[in-house]
Amino acid sequence: MKELSHKPDFCVIHFSDLESVQKALDVPVVNISIAKTDAVIKAGTFQKKDASVFLLQPQANGHVYRIVFAESVAEAETQTYLQDLLEIGKMTDLAEPLLRLNAALREVCGEMAND
Repeated sequence: MKELSHKPDFCVIHFSDLESVQKALDVPVVNISIAKTDAVIKAGTFQKKDASVFLLQPQANGHVYRIVFAESVAEAETQTYLQDLLEIGKMTDLAEPLLRLNAALREVCGEMAND
């Protein structure tokens, strides 16, 4: 098995307590979810909604994502990470891996509770 020689640029998590996770990991953290909005955003762009909250639309026919950064992530870093997420989002659904993992964990935890 190969050992990683450097830390990741940022970490995508499903938790809402971004600051405590960021402190524990010592890596900038971001939460990605499918936005519950009818907002129309031009494909390949993002829109700032709040100090650390953005809407991102990688593809014309894809989801609009809600991106939340830990408040301690610097503005310049968020711009870089949003550009990275736009590029990744052109190739894959950004929220799907976390949704699939959460569904699997709910299933496993449910089975363990029934034993």
